[in-house]
Amino acid sequence: MVHTIFTSEIKSRRRNSRFQDIYEVFVYGEDNEFASFEIMADTASEATAEAERLVSDDFVNIAYITVNNISFTR
Repeated sequence: MVHTIFTSEIKSRRRNSRFQDIYEVFVYGEDNEFASFEIMADTASEATAEAERLVSDDFVNIAYITVNNISFTR
């Protein structure tokens, strides 16, 4: 059985008026679950941690995560 999940969410925290990058994060579960997020963060590591937190509510066993910086060039 295959379950497809699609969610898009933008998170923002202002830090000393510094702009954050936008990351597109794809989370793939061990049982073919899939989730996609757009997350504002300072680093790819922070975006990954936020995506892990978001899918933990759905009890997804994460197989792997891909992260792409989709911010416009400054």
